[in-house]
Amino acid sequence: MKKQIQILAIIFLIPFAAFSTEQTSDYIIYKEDKCELVTHWLFPSPLQVYFTQNKSVKNPFKWRSTANYRGHIATYEIAEGKLFLVAIEPDRTSEESFDEKKEKTNPEDYLKNIFGDKVTPEGKVFANWFSGNIRVFAKSEKKKYKHQEDKKGYELESFSEIVLIQLNGGVITRETSFPINEYWNKFRLYLKYRKLPQEQINAIAEHARFLDRFDKEWEKIGNIEPKGKVHSEKDFSVFLTRYLTKQVNIPLTDFAIVKDATIHFGDSSYIIGSDLRIRKGNHILFLEMGASNVPNGPWNNFTGGSVQLVVNIGDLKTKKITFNEKDTGLMNLINNFGGALNPQKKVDGVLHFNVAHNSTVTVSGHVKLSSKDPTTYQEIILEDNNIPVYSVKDYLKLQYDPDDPIPQNAEEVYKEILNKSKNN
Repeated sequence: MKKQIQILAIIFLIPFAAFSTEQTSDYIIYKEDKCELVTHWLFPSPLQVYFTQNKSVKNPFKWRSTANYRGHIATYEIAEGKLFLVAIEPDRTSEESFDEKKEKTNPEDYLKNIFGDKVTPEGKVFANWFSGNIRVFAKSEKKKYKHQEDKKGYELESFSEIVLIQLNGGVITRETSFPINEYWNKFRLYLKYRKLPQEQINAIAEHARFLDRFDKEWEKIGNIEPKGKVHSEKDFSVFLTRYLTKQVNIPLTDFAIVKDATIHFGDSSYIIGSDLRIRKGNHILFLEMGASNVPNGPWNNFTGGSVQLVVNIGDLKTKKITFNEKDTGLMNLINNFGGALNPQKKVDGVLHFNVAHNSTVTVSGHVKLSSKDPTTYQEIILEDNNIPVYSVKDYLKLQYDPDDPIPQNAEEVYKEILNKSKNN
């Protein structure tokens, strides 16, 4: 219990800004393959836990970047059913705050300085202080992405397996592997299951056991499986077509027109509901594909980062809007493949808006999106697609789901927008 309290202390002492930034992973040698060990505020690294448990041991690592609040990058190893620490080096994420000339300690000396005679002749330390869970991204492979217009292309490392390892005193007590897509599906399934009232869980379980008495494969009786692939292209109407190793259509997860509104381009690269401002007579078109809410389907390996096209379309009437290079501010590529914050972007195309008397809007045309560093080629095609039209308040109700783990109140966000709109 004391250890758990200490770990929680780490979490709450770290400024919140660190939570919003993806953390640099540690590494772990697993089955002779160099893999990524997830380390962030929900998964404190084993070395962090060591410093927390041993207050007399000085932590030599400084926090230099919100992308690495640990201040170090460690390499671990799974060998003979145990966890070992084999190397540590200071974080170099922020080169401005890391001066190699002033860094007096050599990377190979950190283990000796911290652990002394606990370092084995092989140059590693048995992590017997660590009890808990670690999540490993395993089975790495490098894939080359290249378009016909891109001479060099670029290479990305990806992982095909997630391994959950439970340790007690540095010794493995459970080790379970999942194909990476299967893991996320089952994880989400478990979270939904956990929300069910226990009485309902018991009733359903008893009913399933009753059916099992007749046939273990009773769920197949009656041929009730859906026809065709679930989440195939037939289920969606608007797509982002992404050209990498091949042409892949990915469903857009949000497309809408918001009435009497404009956009405040703030510090965030991703436009969210609270960035809206009230402006009578102006309307906004959203065409976007989120990184986390794309459903499972044949496009899974190609979804990459988020893409968002946000357009102020002026008054709501039948018209044509043409895009060219000066309109790059309309497009956001968020964490796009290579994790580049500010890729060189280009957008071109044309959209035709047809507004009927009953205010339904159909849109036709195409928008081509491209970037360099990383190089991407993407296109949105609309063929008389009906785009839903919402008031600001109704759009916010769609964006802020009260069932989210961190719910936000649409009414409160709307009041915030009204106040900020008056001041602008």
